[in-house]
Amino acid sequence: MTVSGDRAIRISQRRIVPNVETRNEKLDLRLTPSAKRTLQIAANAAHRSVSEFVLESALARAGETLPDVSASG
Repeated sequence: MTVSGDRAIRISQRRIVPNVETRNEKLDLRLTPSAKRTLQIAANAAHRSVSEFVLESALARAGETLPDVSASG
């Protein structure tokens, strides 16, 4: 699932549903050039932007770590 610029969520079946929460928070991180390259390649393979790929991956991991907390983004 990804968030598009028009505040809608694109589900894997290509359905569009309204986004209930606006993304207005920012998270910065420092990484090595090789880590960035790996994320870019993985995001490209998943047909996502790096930002979408990292957010989706981090939320999935948060959901695994905190199973009682919804990581819906």
